[in-house]
Amino acid sequence: MQILPVGVQSFRKLREENLLYIDKTEQIAKIPALGKYIFFSRPRRFGKSLMLSTLSEMYSGNNSLFSGLWAEENWNWTYYPVIYLDLNKVDTVNGDLNQGLLFQIKEIAANYDISISAGSSKDSFAELLQKLSEKGSRSIVLIDEYDKAITDYLGDTEKLEKHIATLKGFYGTMKSMDDCIHQAVITGVSKYGKLSIFSDLNNLKDVTNHYELGDICGLTEEEILTKLYSYIEAISKRNKLSVESIFNNIKFWYDGYSWDGTTNIYNPFSVLNYLGDGEFKNYWFETGTPSFLIAEIKKNGIIPYELQNTSGSDAMLESADIDDIGIISLLYQTGYLTINSIEYISDSLRRYHLGLPNQEVRVSFNRHLLASYLNRPADFANSTYSDKLIDALLNSDWDSFFELIDVVLASVPYDLFEKKERFFHALVHVLLTSTGLMTFSEVHTKEGRMDTVLVTSKTVFIFEFKADKSAVSAMQQVQNLDYPKRFGKKGLSTTIVAIAFDTENRKVNEWLT
Repeated sequence: MQILPVGVQSFRKLREENLLYIDKTEQIAKIPALGKYIFFSRPRRFGKSLMLSTLSEMYSGNNSLFSGLWAEENWNWTYYPVIYLDLNKVDTVNGDLNQGLLFQIKEIAANYDISISAGSSKDSFAELLQKLSEKGSRSIVLIDEYDKAITDYLGDTEKLEKHIATLKGFYGTMKSMDDCIHQAVITGVSKYGKLSIFSDLNNLKDVTNHYELGDICGLTEEEILTKLYSYIEAISKRNKLSVESIFNNIKFWYDGYSWDGTTNIYNPFSVLNYLGDGEFKNYWFETGTPSFLIAEIKKNGIIPYELQNTSGSDAMLESADIDDIGIISLLYQTGYLTINSIEYISDSLRRYHLGLPNQEVRVSFNRHLLASYLNRPADFANSTYSDKLIDALLNSDWDSFFELIDVVLASVPYDLFEKKERFFHALVHVLLTSTGLMTFSEVHTKEGRMDTVLVTSKTVFIFEFKADKSAVSAMQQVQNLDYPKRFGKKGLSTTIVAIAFDTENRKVNEWLT
């Protein structure tokens, strides 16, 4: 089996070192027909950089790297000079954005035996485009992670304004040098509105949700079952589990993304990591904990389980406003929410239904949110509360279970506390989800709506919450509406847990099982 290319973003490295490469060249070849100036967004570690690296080698005419791939026989191997700018490589913490861009421009120029005399990134960019054009060919401009210098400084107004001004002038160069450019492709995580960074590029086309590019980044189910089957088979033999069981767990943990409402995509970084070490972990999430997003969710009082079913118009997905962060828009663009379906209301109006994509995001997101509520590190919150809660649940140790619930309730800062049933419900949902066990809130039945359902391999736990009422009333509601009937055919035992909260004293007043 070929070595898995975990974290490798260079197409040349993949091919020259014979690492596994799942052929995406047919999808990538669709980009030129979509427009001269292209904008494309995906979350971090979803393959944007590899896509640009592949496109760079295609435009550079390096057809020897594409032996056996779709592009070898189908791409027009016309040579173009490529200006590939990677803002991941610009150190804006210890250095200056303008100088970092200038350094990259001069480095690229040197590869083409061009000397740059301009002293600013904006002017050096124009000079490079002009001199490449004088050599007889228009350039391909590829810009990777265009927004990193913005996203990294959300909340730092002074640095943010400086970076926006620098980037506006730099990117605006492409408009004035249009005759020197054959095509430009710009990628990033978020599309920020009202920044006017691309105000001069009035023909910049956003193809993020284009129906032809739904599978250009990430892994499809077919690709996993055909190209990665041998890796799954090896894990199944090692763990003495069926291939079907392994695949179903991969699907549960890492599937669920979509940018067109039709094509389902698996998180490539997490899948490759899992196939490499055979353990289900939160690989993607842990590489970039969204502390800013977690803080915004807490500050805005968003109920976590409501994120599983949220919806909005095109405007919600198109851009994030830097001055008034739309948290749902930002969660979608950064990969913590995804499109479940698209409702076509009319020819010009669509409604997007969003949700958390998979178990990795559900568990990790709630673990970090719990830690934020408690003002503790995530690993401390997990070992102190989540692990102990699992033991209490699996052993039906309800005294310990509710002691933990009370400790968590008492630990939440007073200014964050709401004396409402939905807040208690939300906090217990976060705590239960953080265990890693299958947890769902507001589960609909024909008769009503279950507050929270937690599923193990042997038992279904149905939780019903009441604020400043009796646990008996909660229990009667579950029994009267016969919630357990939904699980009767699955052969699982059912445990009903009725909980009454005392909102004044912030504790569980009584409980019944």
